[in-house]
Amino acid sequence: PRPAIDRRARERLARHWLAEAAAEHASIASFGRFSLQLLALGAPPELVARAHRAALDEIRHAEQCYALAQRASGERRGPGCLAMPPGEVPLDPATVATETLRDGCLGESLAARCAAEAAAVARDEHVAGILAGIADDEEAHAELAWRTVAWLLARHGEPVRLAIEGVLTELRGAQARIDGAAEAGDDDEAHGVLGPERRLAIQREAVRQIVLPCLEALLSEARGARATG
Repeated sequence: PRPAIDRRARERLARHWLAEAAAEHASIASFGRFSLQLLALGAPPELVARAHRAALDEIRHAEQCYALAQRASGERRGPGCLAMPPGEVPLDPATVATETLRDGCLGESLAARCAAEAAAVARDEHVAGILAGIADDEEAHAELAWRTVAWLLARHGEPVRLAIEGVLTELRGAQARIDGAAEAGDDDEAHGVLGPERRLAIQREAVRQIVLPCLEALLSEARGARATG
């Protein structure tokens, strides 16, 4: 069943799904860039293959979000030109580790938790099914990021360890500044859009329960390896 929806809510939901679609579309390029970094650093083929599969996931997510925007507004929309960041792709292990921690370990973990919660509360079965699939994919992307950082740490040692420590310190000090959704109405959760307070609470919980413990475990493992090395 699809909950009833008025014109203003349709406009608001269309804007939300267009913003989500644009973010998913940009993630396609991010995983393409990530794949190049993995290749340049001699990463195991498994990690490279999973990075390419993740890019295909993001293509599907973007298509789904554009379709949801059209479903809400009745207007067909799609991606435009994507601005490419200037300069060369950074290839030093510490920078790749930092980017992977922020965009993958953190960003994908938060996205997975929020999508899973949105799927759970949505009363629109079509939207709930899409969000549940996105949540599963984003969780797999986060797991790829953690495996990549662990490989970088094992392969490149001290520079990567210092990068992990830097991100850990940054997260501990900035947890309260995680952004919530910019716009949501009282009834939008039925349509798969979390309100800002709920989204922020989920993000904080994910950082506390997943991201910080995993970062601390990586550093603990690194200290153990140094002690026995």
